[in-house]
Amino acid sequence: MDLQFVKNQSTNSADIFLFDTIGGNGIKGQTFVNELQFLDTLGLDVINVRINSGGGSVIEGFSIFSAIRAMKTPVNTITEGIAASIAGIIAMAGRKRLISDFGRLMIHDPAFSNGKADDKTQKVLDSIKASLITILTNNSLLDAGEIFNVMTEETWYTAEEAVAFGFMDEMFSTQRAIDKVAALETSDILNIANELLIQSTTPIQTIKTTNM
Repeated sequence: MDLQFVKNQSTNSADIFLFDTIGGNGIKGQTFVNELQFLDTLGLDVINVRINSGGGSVIEGFSIFSAIRAMKTPVNTITEGIAASIAGIIAMAGRKRLISDFGRLMIHDPAFSNGKADDKTQKVLDSIKASLITILTNNSLLDAGEIFNVMTEETWYTAEEAVAFGFMDEMFSTQRAIDKVAALETSDILNIANELLIQSTTPIQTIKTTNM
């Protein structure tokens, strides 16, 4: 099978990347699901869905969310940058949900791409919002009323906040381990300078300057 989104596949694990808009000219939901289902046949110990996406089609996102939840193989979701809109919903699907320390989660109301909604289409949007509220309520510490409000306000969460509100299970650090040299005291600098002068065999010459 020609795998478009799968990387780092081994005998024990595989990473599958959600690094684009969902739907449209970006990630096709059915293609992503097909690759997930293929990985599920390999007897892996874990599959990591790595996320950095601003969202996209709710319908295609729902198919990815449902596929992750239906997998026999444990699937972790790892938000490596942004998980916004429907990508944030997909991030809720993981067996274990991780987010980088600089990562951000955003949830908001669903909307049509043209930004306009008559009474009929508004009913559709309200129904979709109810579905999203169910998912977010089932996968966080907030109740339905609180979820309704944060969606209406379009809310961005830091990694720490996402964990605190139960949207994520764990934050991982991107801090590099660097050996920091202790700052030298003035006396240390003078001692080093004196040692260098004593050890030097080259006489120090005076540099003469001329007026310009």
